[in-house]
Amino acid sequence: MKIAIIGLANSGKTTVFNALTRGTAETTSYASGQLEPNIATVKVPDQRLNVLAQMFDPKKNTPADVQYVDVGGLSSGARQSGGLPPAFIECGSAELFRDEDVAYASGLWAAGSQAELHVWPGGFHACDQLAPNARLSKDMTAARDDWMARLLGS
Repeated sequence: MKIAIIGLANSGKTTVFNALTRGTAETTSYASGQLEPNIATVKVPDQRLNVLAQMFDPKKNTPADVQYVDVGGLSSGARQSGGLPPAFIECGSAELFRDEDVAYASGLWAAGSQAELHVWPGGFHACDQLAPNARLSKDMTAARDDWMARLLGS
């Protein structure tokens, strides 16, 4: 699993990143112009895995990983100049955070940034993963692939 920590500049993202990863990332790096994100992978302990391993004696016992990505904050100057990369935003019409996704895309457009927004009728969180052969899932995948091809100039 990969989780990105995003937000405004100097809002505490790196502090949260350090707390989650037991890291020591510099908390003033982005204020001084660092553009590379902080990345850390953390093993997720789960006692249920040990119980299952005792029951079934597998050859290998691998706990889950979570990769945290601490993305640099958006400065007011970058926001005004549209200094963000293009964004692809999608959600289902039955998505819990649908309104927030639409508001985020609207904010990007208002700041002069390029964003492509898809609100899929009847879609819900991870529906394309749960039913990959459904027509909606195929349309979602095709839209993402098309956007990426346009972005890369393919």
